[in-house]
Amino acid sequence: MEIIISILILLASSMITGFVFERFGVPSVVGQILSGVILGPALFGVILPGSSLSAISDVALFFIVLLLGLEATTKTLTSHPSQSLVLSASSFIIPVIIMFIIAYLFFGLLLVPAIIVSVSIGVPSISIVSVLLMHYSLIDTEDGDRILSSVVMSDIIAFVTLAAISDSFNPYLIVFLAALITIFIIGILLVARLLRRHYRGISSFFTRLSTSENGETIIFTTIIILGLVIASFLQLIGITFVLGAFFAGMLIEELVVGKKVFGTLIRTFMRINTSFFIPLFFSIAGLATQLPDLSYIFVLVALVLASIIFSSLFTSHTGKRVLKTLKPESAMSILGSRGAVGVIIATVALSEGFINIPLYSTIIFGTIILSGVFPSLVKPKPIRISKSKGEKRPKK
Repeated sequence: MEIIISILILLASSMITGFVFERFGVPSVVGQILSGVILGPALFGVILPGSSLSAISDVALFFIVLLLGLEATTKTLTSHPSQSLVLSASSFIIPVIIMFIIAYLFFGLLLVPAIIVSVSIGVPSISIVSVLLMHYSLIDTEDGDRILSSVVMSDIIAFVTLAAISDSFNPYLIVFLAALITIFIIGILLVARLLRRHYRGISSFFTRLSTSENGETIIFTTIIILGLVIASFLQLIGITFVLGAFFAGMLIEELVVGKKVFGTLIRTFMRINTSFFIPLFFSIAGLATQLPDLSYIFVLVALVLASIIFSSLFTSHTGKRVLKTLKPESAMSILGSRGAVGVIIATVALSEGFINIPLYSTIIFGTIILSGVFPSLVKPKPIRISKSKGEKRPKK
């Protein structure tokens, strides 16, 4: 009964705080995390983290990452690869390398914790970026596709980094896992290509199945089982289940299962996640957070400033060459959005013992600051974007 009461309090408080923050233009995830911080040992100690809540958090994590995969198809990943890679490098890879150097050399963090904290604070969030692209009418535009593809690349790199890390950081194990992950990703892309090639028959089958009795239930059960199978397989070979759930979602594309079935899948998973799993997961993540001491405050300030400065600098520079109609400062603001992915990586790293609670708390507060402050530094203005490939880029 105690766990039910804890879930009730966490869910109600995180939903309310998330809604309030969203009304003021701040991502709801910030309010959801803060609700856990307030209720947890960091402040009032109403609810304490424990094994039961940790197990529920793992289940929620699976459904959240599965939804992230559904939102990021393999087609998105492979569209505009060169431009997207440039944006990913400028907004994520290069700033994270600089952050790692700061954390490792100047603050004396060990190798693995330095990597985790840099990646977690520096990785953009596909969920928040997708919302911003939709808000500014950039979905299905060339620049919007480039930005979304770059974020998918960044998130995959972040998940792969987490998967390749072990507490001993054995170089032979890293090479072995990197090879396995590479083979796995290639296999996923090949399977997705095969499914798209035969999409007519597959989508027709799913459409007929959805109209039959218990058809939608069978489809949802199949999707969840597929995600669990791939996630379990990766977990068994020493790779985090997060990567498996993400790629399982990526295999389910609108072209393959049909527009109607895909829309139903997205709406259902979105409702389940936004009404239960997402607020519960992030409020539980906030429970484990402590107020950082002075030494970690310096790390927090240094890495947050490094993320803002270098991500803005490099993204603004590359945006002038890569983007056709969107102003570089607007892309900088969108790609600076942080949230779900960084918290997910930090949560998994904490449960695996890669980082301690003070460093985990540093990541959480860094995510809160960047999610709440960075997007508001430069507000992208809605602009008229033509989908014509022949249109010239407007003058800055």
